[in-house]
Amino acid sequence: QTIQITKLSSSSKLIVEEFSIFVGPNPTSDYLNISSDAIQPDSEYELVLVSMSGDYNQVMKVRSSEKSISLDLTNLKIGLYVGHMYLSDGKMVRFKFLKK
Repeated sequence: QTIQITKLSSSSKLIVEEFSIFVGPNPTSDYLNISSDAIQPDSEYELVLVSMSGDYNQVMKVRSSEKSISLDLTNLKIGLYVGHMYLSDGKMVRFKFLKK
């Protein structure tokens, strides 16, 4: 899947970039893997998970291995979620997944 990344630069210009991202398995019952060419090896990212029902919101720091991140979602309730991953250069990646 190709995703557009939107970033507001310090000069108030809107910058749009495209890159590939894989989020899966989707739906998932335990682990969710995120891989992308935008993820730098051995880097830390802030990740926000929000349930579509609005009753769950979690902020976490995640560390990449190679160009991927693996999330343990075993304690997450069943439902549809939106993830926001903030990259080190100020960009934000948004993705959806279903926890079954």
